[in-house]
Amino acid sequence: MKKFVFKKLRTITFLQLIILLIVSASTVGIVKFFGKKSEWRTVKIQVVGKDWSNLPVSYNGYRPPYWLAESIQKNDVERSVGGGIIAEVIDVERYSRSGPEYDIYLTVRVNGVLNKKTNKYIYKGKAIEIGAPIDLRLNRTLVFGQIIDDQVPPGGYVTKRIIVTSLYRNASRWIINNLKVGDTMTTGSNGSAIAEIVGFTTEPTGGRLLYADSVGSENVLLERDPTLLDAHIRTKLLVEKHDGEWFFGGHQSIKVGNFLWLNFPKINAKNMEIESVEEITANEKPQ
Repeated sequence: MKKFVFKKLRTITFLQLIILLIVSASTVGIVKFFGKKSEWRTVKIQVVGKDWSNLPVSYNGYRPPYWLAESIQKNDVERSVGGGIIAEVIDVERYSRSGPEYDIYLTVRVNGVLNKKTNKYIYKGKAIEIGAPIDLRLNRTLVFGQIIDDQVPPGGYVTKRIIVTSLYRNASRWIINNLKVGDTMTTGSNGSAIAEIVGFTTEPTGGRLLYADSVGSENVLLERDPTLLDAHIRTKLLVEKHDGEWFFGGHQSIKVGNFLWLNFPKINAKNMEIESVEEITANEKPQ
């Protein structure tokens, strides 16, 4: 038997040997590729309103319209060609910008493979990493987004409710009349409250800066409108912890001096200046 095998091997030409080696190597490669074990990973995505191929290199944010925001639902899935589920929407956060545009954040489980050579997690041929583009073909929506967290903690993010006082400068009487204690801002698939007005005070406006001398002579010109007021609005916010800092509404950093945007049923309070951040006291209910 051995003599027969060696005799056959001696009749194989060099070209046939090369072809045999190529076929063997290809077979091993295919087995290794398709033999990779897929795994699930949870990522957080900021949805953008345009195809990534049309976005400029310097991404400045493109908020999707209301019809896209409303079409994405919790438990929406993406399926492979074979019909298997390869992505599932775990949570949807929608933040209205008072108009046709929304800030939308999705928490999504994606099924991919780990490339051990690059140590990159791959989904649909693309690396899952912070800042990378991603597309999802959900039940009835084609979603384009940017990955803002490539590995969401298994139990979700740490959250808490805090008291934030913000200054709304030069508010009109209409704004003041529509500030209502108890009004809430809601978001997400369950419509839970993430902000609530717990109080406010008003005072004559400090005025709007019209002119400031740049040469240091301290000449400043302010315009004061007696019909406008400055409002100090006290709110209870649900905030989320990322890398040791607290954020509201997906991306608003809650620190004294930063700006805050809140959209209540009757008013759109934007560009308010955060004056103070406090923990909830024993006399205030956290929920």
